[in-house]
Amino acid sequence: MSFQFPTDYKFVLASLALIPAFSTYLGITVIKARKTGKVELPLLFASEADAAADPAKYKFNCTQKSAMNFQEHMPGFVVGALISGVSFPRATAIAVLSWLSGRYLYHQGYSSGDPKKRSRGFHGSLTHLVVTLGALYSAYCLIF
Repeated sequence: MSFQFPTDYKFVLASLALIPAFSTYLGITVIKARKTGKVELPLLFASEADAAADPAKYKFNCTQKSAMNFQEHMPGFVVGALISGVSFPRATAIAVLSWLSGRYLYHQGYSSGDPKKRSRGFHGSLTHLVVTLGALYSAYCLIF
């Protein structure tokens, strides 16, 4: 038995190609917030005391945490999309775009300095769940 990727799998790969670009965008926002907040490297975050005393440092911490959160979730999502795309290539490509839009709204909200605004990108979390379920289904179909 041989396996072939579906013809439409190219849409999955094309949508996933946006992830490094988005990661670069997040890095740029962190660099700008670091400069504005005057948080010197190698510090990962401004101290709690510094962030409490300086809104720019607090905003940097929020921006940094949002970007790190993306890096934490991205590998699992990408693996899920690669597997889900075997059974649902077009739907997975759309899900990748939806997830990225959710991550963008999450980052915009969180990096505003008001962490409560991060929930504006909640649909990204739902999309992550859908892709995970699609990956489990695809894996099941590949095995059985």
